[in-house]
Amino acid sequence: SGVDRRADFDQVMGRLALAQSNTVIATANNVDAKTSYQAVIGRLPEDLTKPQPVGSVIPESMEEAEKLALQGYPILKSAQADLDARLAQYKTAKSQLYPTIDLAVDYAWQNDVNITGYQEDLRATASINFNIFNGWYNKARISQTAQQIKEAEEILNNTKRQIIQSVRLSWEAYKAAQ
Repeated sequence: SGVDRRADFDQVMGRLALAQSNTVIATANNVDAKTSYQAVIGRLPEDLTKPQPVGSVIPESMEEAEKLALQGYPILKSAQADLDARLAQYKTAKSQLYPTIDLAVDYAWQNDVNITGYQEDLRATASINFNIFNGWYNKARISQTAQQIKEAEEILNNTKRQIIQSVRLSWEAYKAAQ
């Protein structure tokens, strides 16, 4: 019976030593964190307040979290803006295939004191320009911008997939942590 008590005592002393060691390590980590904070900010943290629980801002479901992420993610907005710009470039490139019309109107009047009478002159001209052959530059530009649209669409779709994947992984981690 004395052996059991000695083994129990040794086990308790070992657990106590481990707890004291963990306390020393936690204190050292706290000091390290304060030192790192001071190195970045320039002063020690003061007047800290406890943050509000995040449970009130976490969506109710994973589908709602995905919807919120797709609405407000800055990189997704950037990818959408890039796609819109590429579509505008394509429209501009296609406009080079259409003829251009130039209209000019000129009106002049003359009332000279030495010559009797009043003269009016109205001139209107219209010219239509159509580029029949431009070394296939316009066709090549249209093809290039069409390819850029496909590239921008793929970037947008890939960004959406990455956002949804990240939200789903985070959601599962959140549920597992609960």
